[in-house]
Amino acid sequence: MVKLLNQRELAGVLAHEISHLSNDDMRVLRLADLAGRLSGWLSLCGQLLLLINLPLILFAQRSVDWLLVVILILAPQVNLLAQLGLSRVREFSADLEAAALTDDPEGLALALTRIQRRTDGLLRRMLSRYVLPHWLRTHPPTEERVARLMQLTGRERGERFRADFRPGTPGSTAPAAVHFSRGPGSGGCADLDLCHGRGYVYWGGRRHGF
Repeated sequence: MVKLLNQRELAGVLAHEISHLSNDDMRVLRLADLAGRLSGWLSLCGQLLLLINLPLILFAQRSVDWLLVVILILAPQVNLLAQLGLSRVREFSADLEAAALTDDPEGLALALTRIQRRTDGLLRRMLSRYVLPHWLRTHPPTEERVARLMQLTGRERGERFRADFRPGTPGSTAPAAVHFSRGPGSGGCADLDLCHGRGYVYWGGRRHGF
């Protein structure tokens, strides 16, 4: 990991792990795992009792609510899917707190992209045709995590622009006329949040990037 990532990306990964520790995610996931094991044990006991009493049910012509039997059988699997969903939610939360801790969402996004490329290379060599569905994974898709982090980057830059370069507001350093554009030949940008850091402010004959 240290050899794969640079200092900026490594800081984002460390902040992500620190967020897991501060939120006590391991304890939450252990409790979820305990609940899953308990539901699995109860399901197994119920199925054994049903199997033992099956001759009595058949010969005595007793009615059985088969819907409850199906729920009894599927309960452990449903619980497992719930655990995986909880793990993905905690990963999103850790990403958000890591971005706030480092004040650099893009650094974590770059780290996730680099790690995903390395992981994809290994998986393609081992499992060339099999792709695990995202709802069976403990982590959300990297593309979705990166997209959320980049949205944070654009929003933070937009708030900084509106606070620092809005003419006529108290404490603003903006001149009376400000031209905003993505850059030379881009045709301008109507919304800073969509520019993703490729914007510039022009005043006094000079270009000021942010």
